Amino acid sequence: MTIQEEAYRRMSRNVLLGSFLGGLVGATIALIVLPQSPEEKRRNIAELQKDLVKPVKAKFFELVEHVGDTLKKAIDESAKAATSTSTSTSTNPDTEMD
Repeated sequence: MTIQEEAYRRMSRNVLLGSFLGGLVGATIALIVLPQSPEEKRRNIAELQKDLVKPVKAKFFELVEHVGDTLKKAIDESAKAATSTSTSTSTNPDTEMD
């Protein structure tokens, strides 16, 4: 891939991200500015917040689970390595213990 293609790809990605965020900000401002009763505004903002928070929470818990699994694997592997090292050291007659 050439430098020009990479630059075009980044620019396209940034334009899409900017469009999405701009739409989100615009929708939020529209909800706040539209002539509504305070109760309706609060309800609309709460619904918007729920819609945005739910996917973020799901991704967060997914990340926590992944980190926990990775940590468990690392602990298991280090315990196995420590066990195999201590076993090979204790069974090797050439090693001296002080």
